[in-house]
Amino acid sequence: MTTKRLTTIALCVAVLLTACGPSSQEAATLTAAAWTPTQPATDTPAPTSTATASPSPRPSDTPTITLTPSITPTLSANVISLGPGDPIRLGYLLAENYDLGTDSRRGIEVAIADAGTELLGHPIELIGFNTQCNKLAAQRGAERLVAGSDVLGVIGTSCSGSAPEAAKVLSAAGIVMLSPSNTDPDLTAPDSHFPSYFRVSPSDLVQARAVARFAAEELGAKRMATISYTSDRYSVHMNAAACQEFADLGGDCVDERKINRGDTYVTAVLRKIAQTAPHVLYLILSPAEASLILAEGKETAGLEGTAIIVQELSFEPYLLELSGDSAIGVYLSQTSMQYDRSSDAYQTFLLGYRDRFAQEPTTAFHAFGYDAAGMLLNAIQLSAVPQTDGGLVIDREAILANLFATRNFPGLTGSLTCSPTGDCASDALGGIVYLIESGDPSTWNPGVGLTANPVQVWPDE
Repeated sequence: MTTKRLTTIALCVAVLLTACGPSSQEAATLTAAAWTPTQPATDTPAPTSTATASPSPRPSDTPTITLTPSITPTLSANVISLGPGDPIRLGYLLAENYDLGTDSRRGIEVAIADAGTELLGHPIELIGFNTQCNKLAAQRGAERLVAGSDVLGVIGTSCSGSAPEAAKVLSAAGIVMLSPSNTDPDLTAPDSHFPSYFRVSPSDLVQARAVARFAAEELGAKRMATISYTSDRYSVHMNAAACQEFADLGGDCVDERKINRGDTYVTAVLRKIAQTAPHVLYLILSPAEASLILAEGKETAGLEGTAIIVQELSFEPYLLELSGDSAIGVYLSQTSMQYDRSSDAYQTFLLGYRDRFAQEPTTAFHAFGYDAAGMLLNAIQLSAVPQTDGGLVIDREAILANLFATRNFPGLTGSLTCSPTGDCASDALGGIVYLIESGDPSTWNPGVGLTANPVQVWPDE
């Protein structure tokens, strides 16, 4: 998740909680078992472990993974040896001062409990740090987990902005990192991907492609113009994805303009765009700059009938505070976290969550945390070599290879398959488009229904 999105998490909870879990054919790998509450980590990581009998797996719960340890494996130098009864340690780096971080950690804890709190006869321990969506805190937390030397994988970070620092440290140590909520496209771009980094949440590129499909298929647009930020890699990725998808659908990106953050004069840019007569104008901008475009765009000759779509950077009531009535009739896009919640697997998970924490989930990210933990435990199991004394030898490079080889892993958020650069999110998750019907910020309530503003208009529910 991008750091900016934290300002709207609480406001979007109602929307995120309107959908339900995967189909019965995509039940989560981990099965229900008894549990014991664990305590969140503070500055000194407190191991979290419980031990009960592990339930027998159902045949339909087994994911399709192509790599398995051989009888006489060839091991790398990055091997962890566990004695009989030694714990299998998982780490986390999550923003527990925000709901998305706490909810993600709770999903991890439920996954561990559903696994029976042990793997291959070894108790599972969870240790980690509250990174507060802070780059330095994420880096230091990663360094402390590496210093422990026996962590087999880390789930984090919550915010995209703090991910590179942690991923750099963990990749250097050969320790995998799986994020439950990062969405920045740059994290899995070929020229900026850290070798050990994965995420189970969707990249915002799915949002950009959804905007292009909405423009072409729903609005019937053939010509699209864009405005994004100069020298901003996020903007570059989003703009390229939208224009490529639009071109694939038979459209044409007729103008791609750049402005700087803090710019207050946009008249010249709008006049130049108007000369290309676009049907749609896509803004990859934050509220300060997007509101200027909304105020002037409808008054610019040649743009009176142009539909305006504003990317998620401005998905917050602050846009309405700045724009007022000039925002009415403007579309907003958002990356979808609306996985299916109707299955028996998700409902079983929900019962365990309620029993454990005595409340409902507060965001959508408990399921992503659950899936990240499930994928990691599965990769560890495939990589472990049992010893005659009851110990285990686990190659961290094998864990990495098994994660990259993941195909059709049955998660709560859908079927997960990992790309060569670590994108593992379900293809069922895409983008959502909303329509602003009131410029009054007090009416902000994204979703569907009579009280919604903005109201979801695509895809149809």
